[in-house]
Amino acid sequence: MRKVQLLASTLLLVTLLAIPALSASAEPAQTAGGSGCAVFYTVKWGDTLSWIAVRFDTTVANLASLNGLTNPDRILAGSTLCVKEQPAGFFYTVKRGDTLTRLSVQYGWPVKYLVELNKIKDPNKIYIGQVLFIPNH
Repeated sequence: MRKVQLLASTLLLVTLLAIPALSASAEPAQTAGGSGCAVFYTVKWGDTLSWIAVRFDTTVANLASLNGLTNPDRILAGSTLCVKEQPAGFFYTVKRGDTLTRLSVQYGWPVKYLVELNKIKDPNKIYIGQVLFIPNH
């Protein structure tokens, strides 16, 4: 009976020690280029990387690269994947007199792109102090 208790205690200890290693794989990955991730997806049971790639209009190779996956056939339910990388750029704080048209000319991006990227509801209404993301070229 003592051996059974010792074996059970050992198995419990090994299981508890393995939990941090398993949860580490669920952390958001640092993306290639260090620019960060724009969109995350939490893997659900039954998901495959190819299904996730189709859903987010990307490729398995791109997802594997963004997330540092050495085996794209092995993803764990509950882990968080980066599915869209944040483009490199900088944050701009809107000042008095700024308009999206002026900023688009100044930084070389179409107004429509800046609106979509910054999720602006009305392109005619930006306000002083608003922080906008301006991608690099």
